[in-house]
Amino acid sequence: MFKFLLTPKWIALTIAVVLLVPAFKALSDWQWDRFLMREARNNAVLLAQNQNPALFSDLAPAGNLLNQQDQWRTVSASGTFLVDQQYLVRKKSLESEAGLWVVTPFKLDSGQVITVVRGWTAAAGNATLNPELSDLVPGRYELVGRLRNITLPIKPEPNDIPQGQRIALDPVYGLSYLELIQSSPEIITPEIRTLPGPVLSEGTHRSYSIQWIIFIIMLIGGYAILFRNELVQRRKLPVV
Repeated sequence: MFKFLLTPKWIALTIAVVLLVPAFKALSDWQWDRFLMREARNNAVLLAQNQNPALFSDLAPAGNLLNQQDQWRTVSASGTFLVDQQYLVRKKSLESEAGLWVVTPFKLDSGQVITVVRGWTAAAGNATLNPELSDLVPGRYELVGRLRNITLPIKPEPNDIPQGQRIALDPVYGLSYLELIQSSPEIITPEIRTLPGPVLSEGTHRSYSIQWIIFIIMLIGGYAILFRNELVQRRKLPVV
């Protein structure tokens, strides 16, 4: 009765369905896992941001986070900037515009030195030049910012980049840093923009996961319709 399944056409169709269904399911699971990861990250960020502000040195003594759940938490720090150690981190875009991070180490009142990302500045017209930055007024500052972790570079530092630039944050003062939100007295530097907060979005992963499930349903449904039509044609049964 089902000998037609052994014809080349139906063998090809059956193999395609058998191969594509688990492949589509795997793609759906992959997108769903990414959605769950994004959701967990968003919840962790919200939880950290809802915590009471704390001192940078309390959460990251020696510049290293004691608890990874404190990343993105609002922290404060008091001390002086070490302007002579300032550098720029390359290839940091903001709103699709090429630029750099302005990084100025900061010496706390306790003597500990931490990494502070003051903000973003647009790249100079020539890649071999550093953008011009206003001088920092010497003195003591009180900072408020977000507690972040340093991502270590995969590639070694190249030798042909302009002096004062780097490809990543230097972990010399620990693997955590302060992403500046505000300061007192205020640092008025029009060429430096404060970095925006984290974007809390689930992205398109949930919809893509559902999309692959729909493809599975369509694939199996299409195969079932073709199978039924084949039986009807061979048995000359009326289509109900």
